[in-house]
Amino acid sequence: MKPTTRKLAEKTGPERREYFRLDYRHPVKFKMIDDGVKTVRLGTTTNVSETGVLFSSSIVPKIASILWMDIDLRTLQICKEIEKRAVVYERGLLGRVVRLEEDLETDSYKIGVCFVTQDISNQELKF
Repeated sequence: MKPTTRKLAEKTGPERREYFRLDYRHPVKFKMIDDGVKTVRLGTTTNVSETGVLFSSSIVPKIASILWMDIDLRTLQICKEIEKRAVVYERGLLGRVVRLEEDLETDSYKIGVCFVTQDISNQELKF
């Protein structure tokens, strides 16, 4: 059964982004921390900001699930802000899935991930 997602073709409404997004198209390795499967999956980033990343993949994680991501951000100036705040776990970044959209043109999904930050004292992460 496919998860409920918005289709990109139906996207409407005002822009709600608070942070500048930088086009960044590179491979990303990821795995879903809370599904018990240790399989590393592949995707391609679309853009990145100091608070998160958008990438595409044929694998669909659940909304609010925690992902481990191996993203090569060292070449970006923005990575200084990310490294200050983001949680690094096993040489990758942790993020929470906050958005899913089906991309009908590529038969994949756009996955919006907010980086898990070091100041999440009121949140619990399960590994």
